[in-house]
Amino acid sequence: MIKLNVTWTPSDNIAIALSGGIDSTVLYHLLTTRYRDTYRELYILHVNHGSREASIGEEQALRKMADSDGYVFLSTTLNLDKFSQRKGRDLRYAFFYDMLNEYDIDYCLTAHHKDDDFETIMFELLTGRHLKGIGIPSQFGKVLRPMMSVRLQEIEQYAHEHRLEYFEDHTNDTNDYTRNYIRHEVLPNIEQHDELHLENLAQFKEDYNEMTQYFKQEAESFLKDKTVSRKKFNACSHILKVYILNRWLNVGRAYSEEMIRLLQSDTSQFELPVGEQSFVCSYDDCYVISDRMFDEEMTIDDAGTYYFNGYKITVDGSPNLTVRTFQPGDRVAIPNVGTKKVNRLFIDKKISHEKRKTMPIIVDDTGTIVAVGNIYNIIELLSNFKIDLHVEELYYDA
Repeated sequence: MIKLNVTWTPSDNIAIALSGGIDSTVLYHLLTTRYRDTYRELYILHVNHGSREASIGEEQALRKMADSDGYVFLSTTLNLDKFSQRKGRDLRYAFFYDMLNEYDIDYCLTAHHKDDDFETIMFELLTGRHLKGIGIPSQFGKVLRPMMSVRLQEIEQYAHEHRLEYFEDHTNDTNDYTRNYIRHEVLPNIEQHDELHLENLAQFKEDYNEMTQYFKQEAESFLKDKTVSRKKFNACSHILKVYILNRWLNVGRAYSEEMIRLLQSDTSQFELPVGEQSFVCSYDDCYVISDRMFDEEMTIDDAGTYYFNGYKITVDGSPNLTVRTFQPGDRVAIPNVGTKKVNRLFIDKKISHEKRKTMPIIVDDTGTIVAVGNIYNIIELLSNFKIDLHVEELYYDA
């Protein structure tokens, strides 16, 4: 028997995110039968992702069911040029919160279950998305997930016993998405192994999230002053440094590692872009300035690593280069073709107008453009240069 974790009260208005799949259909059946007395009013929220031909018919069927059962049915259709799971999720939850506010609904219930949690834990660990904690929380703001202790097998058994009709999204049957691969290929193999137990992931999630909370608190304590001591920062453990930078600047792991390397280096002063702000290190003082200033020009006359408006430039050999920003009339050589305007190159590579203002243009001592950010590098294309040049963009997004 499926038992819901009821954390709302009989005086609350609640909504269910109903896709029509087996998980949300079982939750809907439970809420409208055994758990009918646990809330005041029930609303149905449905999101049509518009990515399948069957979506329209499914929405119509769910609306008809809601009308028949006497519940308010609220829906939206997403208009995405190119669907992605992350975009779909963000828009979905934005719709949920809009409806909660508009209809004075206290909580939105989703049908996430324990197998979803296992999948998420593995996904976040294996893709490096674990810094802020792992797994699916049973509550996030006004979103409640009352089936987090329920296994998928129990949900399937319940649907079978009660002869529930539900829709199947066959895009979930493929391995086109990483999560689907984990669901179909990784988790079943773990479950079949005598020495491996998926339930241990639940305990790991609890332990790990407690440790994460500890480091978040330590980072918060370290950042009590607006100016941070570089010496004190470098004395912290490596993982605490990562949490400090994430809490302070909301930067991801890769960008944090690059910042830590710079802070531990002999470079006495530097400035790095962080969104619309700049991170400044001047000797022992580290701080953030809101009005971000962009580099306009820099000379490279020695081999080494250099930074220019959020780009890392690595040079080997004996360079004599100038790094600057875009100028009208800039052109680059295209081997066996001729030349192309840099502005045209920006358009072809779909570079935003904002990024065009700051992307490094690297010029040799003859005035020839040898590299444009990380989208063009003549030195990598040809072999008659006496230097090696590599340019990469440092991503600061968490």
